[in-house]
Amino acid sequence: MQNTRFSRLTVVIFIAITAALLFGLFRVVLRHTIARELQETVQAIPGCTGIRYDALTIPYFSLQCEIHGALLLFAGTAEEIPLQTIHIRRFRPGDRLPRALDAAFYGVQIETRQPLMTPLRQPLEGLGYHMLTGDLQIQLERHGEDKEDWAIDLTLRVAEAGRLRLSIRLAKVSAEGVAMALANPLNWLLVLPPVELVQGSCDYEDQGLFERALMNAAREQNRPPEQVREALLKNLRRQAQSEKNPAAQAVWRSLETFCRNPKRITLQTRLSRPMPLGQLLWMRQPNDFIRGLGVESTAE
Repeated sequence: MQNTRFSRLTVVIFIAITAALLFGLFRVVLRHTIARELQETVQAIPGCTGIRYDALTIPYFSLQCEIHGALLLFAGTAEEIPLQTIHIRRFRPGDRLPRALDAAFYGVQIETRQPLMTPLRQPLEGLGYHMLTGDLQIQLERHGEDKEDWAIDLTLRVAEAGRLRLSIRLAKVSAEGVAMALANPLNWLLVLPPVELVQGSCDYEDQGLFERALMNAAREQNRPPEQVREALLKNLRRQAQSEKNPAAQAVWRSLETFCRNPKRITLQTRLSRPMPLGQLLWMRQPNDFIRGLGVESTAE
């Protein structure tokens, strides 16, 4: 009887040691996989050569990871972008781009003089922004093969500006085409037109950006800020009065409400069927977008 108990105990100890070794090996492989896939993912950012960080931690019994003291690397050290913390809650590798990603980037710092910010440099510096600091959260889901359905959710918070939340559902997306377009922006002209917009929404919570824009417009026009605001409100009221579609009228009125006292505004599409993005190129007037996309809006 004693030998039987000893044998059972030996088996239990052996299983426990084997499980611990396998779990340790799994964590080592997971760490190396995350590190490799992370490098490949950030290199999809135009001009980015990789990422360097102080520590990568994986909590026990979790497939999540945290990266501390990260730095996005570019050709020149003056272009580097620091990030205090990256929290990756979900990641599924894919060909050239992840098939699924749920990550939060905290403590992002980008100077407007950096080449990555070239398209936005002049308007941002005109508003008094020379350094952008904030947080970014992104969720990405890809379904299907060849032509895919994508779900993209972004939340961007910029200090002294506001919080922007975007939610986009797309169909007939070519992952290979998107990867090519990230490498060369001219390829977007080939990639985007056949992509279909299924649904989209935008939620903006102002924390100082609107007033900065108002003050900047007042300086350029050499007019008092409130006079500029009143002219803007008058134009929005004129747009609402000239529009016969009640839904479009509601959008213009919500924009007027927001401009009068900027707090929060939400825009959402109500499409009867998916719309190829190429059709947006033929829309010239704001009312065309509002009616064509079935836009609804609310403001606080």
